[in-house]
Amino acid sequence: MDNILTSLFSWNFILFTLGLAAITFGLRRFVEVIILNNPKFPGSSHSKFWTDFFLPIAPVINGAILGWLMSQFPYPAGISSTSARVMFGLVAGLLSGLAYRIVKGLIKDKLDQLKQKKETKDEPVSQPEAK
Repeated sequence: MDNILTSLFSWNFILFTLGLAAITFGLRRFVEVIILNNPKFPGSSHSKFWTDFFLPIAPVINGAILGWLMSQFPYPAGISSTSARVMFGLVAGLLSGLAYRIVKGLIKDKLDQLKQKKETKDEPVSQPEAK
């Protein structure tokens, strides 16, 4: 079990999941701006097919496709066959939204800490009043 967790939280897996989140975000914006908001094309960005089916399944499909195509990616040890890479991509796609939210939260917390540190450093030191 520790081997599985080590593979899941390796830099390879995190990089793959964040890459999938970025690719899915880009594809989503492209489709919504170019196709779904264009009056010449049928469909809406609020349709049930788009919101309840396509958006949740897109990272999983993208992960499987990238796992199949990207044979030179530095996968964790033991993942060398095409089917193992596809499964790696499927799991990475499934967890890509969660990984993105976690990393985004970590970065936001770190930036907030740095901001508070800077604000306390910039505060003028109050001098005791002379009597």
